[in-house]
Order: sequence, then C-alpha cells, then structure tokens
Amino acid sequence: MEIKFKQIRKLVRSILKDDIKSRCSDKWLYTKYLEMVQIEGLTASEQKMLIYLMRKAHLPNYSTVMRSRQDIQSKEPSLTENVTAKRRRELEEIYRQEFSK
Repeated sequence: MEIKFKQIRKLVRSILKDDIKSRCSDKWLYTKYLEMVQIEGLTASEQKMLIYLMRKAHLPNYSTVMRSRQDIQSKEPSLTENVTAKRRRELEEIYRQEFSK
C-alpha cells in the first residue's frame, strides 16, 4: 500500500510542476492524473470520454461529496454501513500516516 501512495504522490508532484491549472483545481488535477494512468476495465476511448465528461459536466469536486457524506454520517450514524465504516477508518489512518511524512 505504501508503494502505491508514493507512486501517486510522485505523479501528482510531476503534474503540479508541469501544469499550472492543476495547482488551482482538484478536479483538473484528478483528470490530468487519469490521463497518465490506465484505468483497469476501461478502453482508451472510454477513459478519454470519462476525462472529457469530468471536465465538462460541472460536477462538484470529489472531496466535496466525500466531506458531505462524512458530515451526514457523523450526525446520522444509522446511515453508516459498519464494515465499510471500519475499513474507511483503517484507510484514513493509513493515509494520515503516509501523508504526514
């Protein structure tokens, strides 16, 4: 897992260095990242279409949706699925440890 985080960080750092727009927009950064990796299960044309739609559809940032879910679930625990919540907490701890370095 740690290797994957390091690979992602290396790629994100490269994008940030080379693409000024990615420094201002998480969505743009994410789509630039998607351009540089192969998404398992998608053909190249499907991946290009996904990136196009993400850029053009005026979707909220992923982190905005995630924070909304977290806020709602913290106020309404009945909307939390236990197995998923436990795994999410484990992953959040891994992320915290990795990105606090």
